[in-house]
Amino acid sequence: MSLQNNIEKLIFRENEIENLLVNSSKLNSNDLAELSKELSEIKLITDLAKKKDELVKELLDLSEILNDKYADNEIKEIANTEFVFLKEKDIISAEEKAKTLRKRQGLVPDFLIHAPFDGPERPLLMELKTLHYSTGTYPTRDARCHAVLRRANALPAEYANKARRVDQR
Repeated sequence: MSLQNNIEKLIFRENEIENLLVNSSKLNSNDLAELSKELSEIKLITDLAKKKDELVKELLDLSEILNDKYADNEIKEIANTEFVFLKEKDIISAEEKAKTLRKRQGLVPDFLIHAPFDGPERPLLMELKTLHYSTGTYPTRDARCHAVLRRANALPAEYANKARRVDQR
């Protein structure tokens, strides 16, 4: 799947969420919070994509003026100045925003399942973990199943710390 297809899907989802939020009287507070959070994350990407599309259109328009053999030299000079300015200013600003987006990437689950866990069936984000056995990590005095239990018990704190670091960015 191409990057452009993914961006189009995000823009479609952005519109979908905005429409749901307009009719928010039908949403409970949890759904409202989830949709608002998703929208804020999506907007980072869609705003940048829209800005890129605007920039490309402006640059193409200016390029057309610059390549028009009948255009006035004064107009071409203004178009050239604007072309250079847009290219430098907006490309640098887009690169900075892209760096910010990369920094904001957080925890990415392995898969989503729908299962009854602590109540009715609901969507759950899941991780698949494996163990690498070594005597340094899991001493031989531990019974075989204790290694799995030790690892399972350590995961919640690890993920809480990772999430905290992502939230602080």
